[in-house]
Amino acid sequence: MSMTKEHIKMAFATMSQSRTRSFMTMLGIIISVAAVITIVGLGHGLRNQVSGQIGKLGSNLILVQPGQTATSSVDLTSLQSLASQRGTLTEQDYTSITKLPGIKQISPVATISGLPRFENKTMERASIVGSNDKLPDIIGKEIEYGSFFGPNDTNKNHAVIGRGVASELFGENVPIGKSFSIRNSEFIVTGVFTQSPVTPLSPSINFNNAIVIPYNKAKEIGGASLQFIQILVVAESAETSQALANNIQNTIKANHGGQQDFSVLQQEEALAISDGVFSQLTMFITGAAIIALIVGGIGVMNIMFASVSERTREIGIRKAVGATNKQIINQFMTEAIIITFSGGILGILLASVTILTIRVTTSLQPAFVLPIMALALAVTTAIGLASGILPALKAAKKDPIESLR
Repeated sequence: MSMTKEHIKMAFATMSQSRTRSFMTMLGIIISVAAVITIVGLGHGLRNQVSGQIGKLGSNLILVQPGQTATSSVDLTSLQSLASQRGTLTEQDYTSITKLPGIKQISPVATISGLPRFENKTMERASIVGSNDKLPDIIGKEIEYGSFFGPNDTNKNHAVIGRGVASELFGENVPIGKSFSIRNSEFIVTGVFTQSPVTPLSPSINFNNAIVIPYNKAKEIGGASLQFIQILVVAESAETSQALANNIQNTIKANHGGQQDFSVLQQEEALAISDGVFSQLTMFITGAAIIALIVGGIGVMNIMFASVSERTREIGIRKAVGATNKQIINQFMTEAIIITFSGGILGILLASVTILTIRVTTSLQPAFVLPIMALALAVTTAIGLASGILPALKAAKKDPIESLR
């Protein structure tokens, strides 16, 4: 035990004598550990956020989307566009669905191209969405100022905007009553959505930058540019949701001549897709970070070989006064482990600071995954052990007489 303490003291003494080189040796370990922990934390945090958003939609919500989505094999894209855009939903599909029994609520979500203009300003990144009065209730979206348009406003030029639109286009938080134009049609702002966190892979559009107008007006001014993103259907109960989903599937398939170029997703399937995407993203980036960690270990090994060469005389003196090969091996392996372990600790600290910064400065909420932190520290220690073996064996094999020369 005392010998181990002595080896640790000698390791820290050696590191303090060449601080710059020791830090540069640890840098690869620090960055790799920080990257792994941060990426996994982001993955867990985003999964929790998206799962929470989908969970709020209710177990009896059915999402109808263009393109075929496979829940068993997902692409690394956003959930909103997981469905291939080769497929389309049409006005006929929406009308056919509204006639099916067992529907409590239904809302189209369609976009049109165009730039909203207020006075001499335009907003290029605004999403112009056509929907009906059921939308806020279905997706649980609250109105902070004003009100959403009602069932009798389907042909009125009313618009409900996000906080981002209010700020960027109008330069104020509450532009209620102000008019702006979309494709030479004038619209009046009747409401402003509450600010909502924006997460990648969200099941809906970014309502902070959205302009929602009545669906009939969107058809009128959008024409051929009208594109359905989703049709949101709420079943009368969770028990009848599956039967309704099957009816929707068969109805749209008949409209499309038997072609399965659309997706009908229930809550569990949407959650499975988002989980699959996050798992793939996390595995992919974590794999790259692990490779960097291995490269960092190779760097530690190179430095330890250089250290053995530089400390040949020290090794000779220690062996001359009775140090055994085992003690020499333990000394250099302890140094390698201390370097990688210290790099792991600093990497965890860097990751913690990064995660806290992201949580404070953005709408993302990455999680502190303690098991991953512990695993990263264990892996760095193992890498230190592995990278110190060969240099330690080389040091132990040195002849004391030759070393003293």
